[in-house]
Amino acid sequence: MKEIGNKEYKNIKKDTLIGTTGQNRRLEAIRITGHALRLEAIRINPYGKTIKAKVHIQSKGWVDYGMITKDTIIGTVGEKKRIECLCFEGDFEYRVHIQSSGWTDWTKADGVATLGTVGQELRIEAIQFR
Repeated sequence: MKEIGNKEYKNIKKDTLIGTTGQNRRLEAIRITGHALRLEAIRINPYGKTIKAKVHIQSKGWVDYGMITKDTIIGTVGEKKRIECLCFEGDFEYRVHIQSSGWTDWTKADGVATLGTVGQELRIEAIQFR
């Protein structure tokens, strides 16, 4: 996260807030380690499910990461690029907190629905899974 760096969350429960709201901090990267999501080193376990991901990154556009492995880093590390939009596929729901907009509705990770914005230069600040 912007100005915080890697932050690890342990014992994540359903609906745990990952990231920040109201602090002007961006999420820059997500890393899956043993099917644990890591948002700039924030780890959560989305119930041991298979996950696919596509992400819209500041000045890079859409990047399709396909099937996530423990070594996949989604987004950028050390480049100060914000994640602007996410698209997950898996057996879970998620929502994101968007700069100046707030929380989206809970959305099924169906590989089609996207959460965030494209072309508006708004950062995703936080995410929740269930």
